[in-house]
Amino acid sequence: LPRGMHQKLADCCRKQGVEFLSTAFEGGSLAFLIENLNLARLKIPSGEITNGPFLHAHALTGKDIILSTGMATLAEVGDALAVLAQGYLYPSEPVLSIEVCRHTFGLPEAQNILRQKVTILHCTSQYPAPPEGVNLRAMQTLAEHFSLPVGYSDHTVGHVAAIGATCFGAAIIEKHFTLDRAMEGPDHKASVTPVELKDYIAKIRETELMLGVGNKAMQSCEAEVRAVIRKSIVARHAIAIGEKFTPENTGIKRPAGGQSPMGYFQLLQQKSTRGYAAGDLIIEEV
Repeated sequence: LPRGMHQKLADCCRKQGVEFLSTAFEGGSLAFLIENLNLARLKIPSGEITNGPFLHAHALTGKDIILSTGMATLAEVGDALAVLAQGYLYPSEPVLSIEVCRHTFGLPEAQNILRQKVTILHCTSQYPAPPEGVNLRAMQTLAEHFSLPVGYSDHTVGHVAAIGATCFGAAIIEKHFTLDRAMEGPDHKASVTPVELKDYIAKIRETELMLGVGNKAMQSCEAEVRAVIRKSIVARHAIAIGEKFTPENTGIKRPAGGQSPMGYFQLLQQKSTRGYAAGDLIIEEV
């Protein structure tokens, strides 16, 4: 893609309020993205996760980084983060070895700066990725092991993986889109059209709404239904003051609003403090 086109795309994005991103695959492109386009954050592709010098060059920019982890083991992800930490913390010092980077990675200040600047993307580097190769649970493993934000780079067909990734707390979801899946190139087959992308995003947003905040409590939309379908303790027939409550003179019926049936067992140990007609809701201290 010509560099002039990058500038046109970046200008278009700014007019639309969209953050422009582009991925460098070598040093010259990285310099162009920083010096000419002044990107706020950088994306490191999966194929570069073992390219120590290139990782270090990204960290030396001081920019936020999205690190894609397709094809990588947990140890390889850890080493990549170690090199980034080395570059962020000690930009003026040469990198002597991966062991030095690993030592730096263990420092509290390294963990802190990585949490501020790096998001990891779980990824399956196949186009399209088969369902059995998606392994969304790896997102949890990455989050627990590195204590960093984790997202998902989606190369599957459809939107199911994105919904699953959203449920696993994806901080970012990457999805390729194309104007025509029949175009030449490896990514088009696993890409969505603009219309499909709009639907894809809508499903992610709907899933986010469905996830809620995690507390187990009655939702406001349930209040009317609860009043109708929950039950109360009622009098089967007239009950006089001082009469003992029994299974014969009490029952449980809809709607709610009276004594909760959870108090039924204790109620049977008591005597009525008031008179009840048949069908009345039982109201007693239990």
